[in-house]
Parts: sequence; structure tokens; C-alpha cells
Amino acid sequence: MTRSVLFTLDETNPNKVDPALHELPLGRAMNLLPKFYRGTVTAHVLTLPDGSKASAILSAFATIGTVVGYFTPIVASAALATTQCKITPTGDILFLAADAVTEAEVVYVTVEGELITRTIQVVAGTGVGALPSTDVGVLLLSATVTAGTTLGAKTVLVRTAGAPATTEVRLAANGDNILFAVADAVTLATVTYLRVPARTVDAALRTQISY
Repeated sequence: MTRSVLFTLDETNPNKVDPALHELPLGRAMNLLPKFYRGTVTAHVLTLPDGSKASAILSAFATIGTVVGYFTPIVASAALATTQCKITPTGDILFLAADAVTEAEVVYVTVEGELITRTIQVVAGTGVGALPSTDVGVLLLSATVTAGTTLGAKTVLVRTAGAPATTEVRLAANGDNILFAVADAVTLATVTYLRVPARTVDAALRTQISY
């Protein structure tokens, strides 16, 4: 008999659960559940753990600040107003400077991805650093230039198309390139990012197993 991992786990038959769990990356699956996080807000940012960056904010509550109470999440590309918050380009939570939030609670959904750090070569004339086809990115966490006109850590921008300005960097919209400013003449950089898993949790749950 053949059934999906999802169906098999729903059965909760002890004789069938073991082969199903062998197919499922259980830790990553649990990490995708909505989670509660409370922490200090530094420079208006609530920094989340590297392996649990936000893809969506379900609720946000400022516990300490000039403005306290519930905040309204907005899309990352929009400008913040008072009592609003949004996800930063690196998956953390940003509050408006004027609200002076210093501690907050959030309930959020995590980006699914595998954390990886690698050194990439960049074409100085285009500012494009290609990622391996097996390691396409979903969220760029940091980029440090080790060879080029302007060295050091770069400011990560929202993932989209378009060339960044000097000292800035972004993940391309399709996730296969890291984009630097041409003016920075970057030739080598170390990047940390979340890559698209070779097999997502959803794909694992739909895998057919026989028993």
C-alpha cells in the first residue's frame, strides 16, 4: 500500500509513523510553525535568530517605548508610520524610530531555508555574483566584500530587481545572484543567506511511501 507522508502521519499508526518520519525533516517542519518571540529592540530593530527569520508577521506588541501596544504589520517595501512595523530585508522586525520601541513581542512565520555561508566571485563590471544553481537563495542575511574598491560589510536591501547603490547589496529577484554596486568594483565577497531547500517540507509531506 502506498500513502503520502502527510496521510500516514495523520493515521498515527505506530507501525507506519517510523518510515514517514524518515522522509520528513522534522526539525525544519517544526520551525515553520508560527512562533512567539520577545526581545530587546536595538536601533529600532528586533533581531530574530538566524535560523528563524520572519517571512510574515502575524502580530506585534510593543512592551516598552514611547508608543506601546499592538502594532500593525505592513509590507516590507512600504514606509513606516506610527504604530506600524515591517520585516527588514534580512528578516528581522523594524519599528518606526519616532515610536522609540525598546522591547517587543511578535508572533510570526519563519522563512523556510537552509543557512549557508560561502565565498563568491563577483564580476566587477556588472556587480553580479552568481550562486550555484543548487543553492539558490531566498533571504540574504549579510555580505562582506573581501576584494574590491570598497571593502567590508554591505547594507542589505529588499530582494528585488535593480542595481544597488554603493555600499549596498541585494539578493536578485530570482534568487540566483547577489547584486553589488558596479561602483564598488567587487570581485570577491563572503555571503550568508538562506537557500531554497533541495526538498521543502511540503514536498516531503507529499512524498509517497510504501508499507
